[in-house]
Amino acid sequence: LPFAPFLARALEFCRLPGRMASFEEAVRTPRACVERPSLVWSSVGFEIAVPSPPKKGASSAERIVESFGRTQKRWTPLLRNVSGAVYGGDLMAIMGPSGSGKTTLLHVLAQRLGNTKTSRVSGSILLNGKPPDKTSRRQCAFVFQDEIMMSNISVRDTIRFSALLRMPSSTPRDELEAKVSDTIVELGLQRCADTLVGGAARRGVSGGEKKRTAIAAELVANPHLLFLDEPTSGLDAATALGLGATLKRIALSKKDLLIISAIHQPRLKLFELFTKICLLRHGRMQYLGSQEGAVENLEATIGITMPPRVSPPDWMLDVLTEIDLALLQNPREDEDGGPQDSLPQEGDALNGSVVEDEKDDVATGGGHTDAESGFQHGVTFKQAKRLSHLLEEAALKNAERDAAKPSPYEDDAADKDCVKKADACANSSWWQFKILLQRQALQQRGEIFSQVYIFQILAVAVIASLVWLQSEDVGDILGVLFFVNIQQSFNTINGVLKVFPPERQLMLRERDAGAYRTFPYFMAKSLSDFSSIFLFPVIYAVVIYFAVGLRDGADRFFTFVVLFLLAIIVAQSIGLVIGAYVPDIALANSINFVLVLLIMLFGGFYVDVDNIPNFLAWIRYLSFMFWSYSGMVVNEFEDRNIDCDDAREGEFSDNCRDEASAEEQAQGFNGNEVIEALSFQDAEIYQSCVVLVGMTVFYRILAYLCLRYRWSINGK
Repeated sequence: LPFAPFLARALEFCRLPGRMASFEEAVRTPRACVERPSLVWSSVGFEIAVPSPPKKGASSAERIVESFGRTQKRWTPLLRNVSGAVYGGDLMAIMGPSGSGKTTLLHVLAQRLGNTKTSRVSGSILLNGKPPDKTSRRQCAFVFQDEIMMSNISVRDTIRFSALLRMPSSTPRDELEAKVSDTIVELGLQRCADTLVGGAARRGVSGGEKKRTAIAAELVANPHLLFLDEPTSGLDAATALGLGATLKRIALSKKDLLIISAIHQPRLKLFELFTKICLLRHGRMQYLGSQEGAVENLEATIGITMPPRVSPPDWMLDVLTEIDLALLQNPREDEDGGPQDSLPQEGDALNGSVVEDEKDDVATGGGHTDAESGFQHGVTFKQAKRLSHLLEEAALKNAERDAAKPSPYEDDAADKDCVKKADACANSSWWQFKILLQRQALQQRGEIFSQVYIFQILAVAVIASLVWLQSEDVGDILGVLFFVNIQQSFNTINGVLKVFPPERQLMLRERDAGAYRTFPYFMAKSLSDFSSIFLFPVIYAVVIYFAVGLRDGADRFFTFVVLFLLAIIVAQSIGLVIGAYVPDIALANSINFVLVLLIMLFGGFYVDVDNIPNFLAWIRYLSFMFWSYSGMVVNEFEDRNIDCDDAREGEFSDNCRDEASAEEQAQGFNGNEVIEALSFQDAEIYQSCVVLVGMTVFYRILAYLCLRYRWSINGK
């Protein structure tokens, strides 16, 4: 059996003396010391850099050349002058039409977007009365719209591993298990607690249960802030309402937790669960305040009345959408702020505009409404511009009033120190390695012992054994040696590319949340990967070795197995590099296809290495297939006596030509002549093993660097 689960279990009882114990004591901080968190942001903006457009009138060829050499950038704003404040016990919804900046604002507030070469953040954000720093991310929990979790781990284990990684390592185990159980009950996951999460290839929990599991995995660590990106997306109305009610209950019961959720267009009952609303349009804030006063505030600001029998959230989004459609007449003015004379002046009630006229029409029930917004004849660009500025001005005033509330930490030095200690809470790399190894072992156990994987390994082994059963022909033996290498190696690469890109995304999210560092994750991943190839691949190699009747001798057999396993480990490492550098699965498979062809062509089987052109001959040294195949050929044929009946006439030795004497033909030939015919006369078994180990180390380090520094083909 793979030894990773047993090693992980053994590591639970291992502790580094002295320094580790003092470290755990230093980082353990009671959660109860934080009373009511606050998050205040002022004049927040976010911009991304996009390449400057090509020159007008340029030809297609000029556009292509310019796209490669273009260095100028222009900054496109996604958020503009957004302000607000939320406190513990609040449940705030960020609403707006598609593309309004809801998710962007959520990521900026959660410190998941910052200043880079292609993006920049402006304004100020205060967490608990002070600017957030790198370690304050551990106070912020973030639930993504596309929740990614280990598919072969149960709901309970998913929450337990999150607690083990994020809570102090010195937390008593019974206390931790009680916290996990309480969180399961709190999120209503009792019925599916022991069900696997599941994924595309394996049936698991439902969409609503998976969403609640993702929330539970964040809440179990007692965060101060919980951010949710479209938590009801993909859920039916009843499930979405149940999830909203759960969040409302949590917000009311925990005054030391504030919840901010981006949500597109909730139904009325779900909308009424929120305590505070933030409306965005094209990155601009159009309303900030209580949920109860949202409709009244908008009606008073823009001078129209919500039509009867219309849902308030639908009406608010219809108003913003109609303003957006009107502003599309001149999108550049909307983006740049527009001319100053288009702004409403003090005491100007839109100066007899359509808004005042329609206010009377709606009251008398006359006219036709567009999109049930209350605007009876649509809105012109100038009117939409004025309405947008009125809404933004009113929202900013509300934000200033909320921000003026005293912070719970403003005058309490003890609380400030308490929060600072909580920020420093982190577990050691050794502890993280132990927990991650246990989690990785559970995940890979499900992959290794899946029926599909077992059938694939054994079916190919049986078919190959039957095709080459007890074959003594030299050409057939060379064929089976190359087949064994290529089939399992590239099956391993494809397997890694199928599962690692999503796991990479999960790792980056958890690392950004401060759950663990890159190095312990990568060491746990590597050790678990190595252990996963020792069961069925070895069975595969053993079955084929004895079924084909390869060379006798224990030393020859174990050399064959070592070379076979080293080739698989190198292939696995290459798959990690591709998966880490190319997050897109389709593009990764395309790159893998080209790479497979190169490795095969220069592996020494299809083309004699001496027949490769000199300017391409060096590529064979980069092909791990060349080293594993050449080592297996030497292991099989070195100093071995072969009958002429086992080779084609004159293919390897003059003794086997038709014109040779009967005595020469009976003598046969030496296996070293096969090695020389393949141009492997300089190959050494130990050399092949050393090079394959070196390739493994090189590719593993490269994969680690891609993860550590976020190197990727798209620059993210």
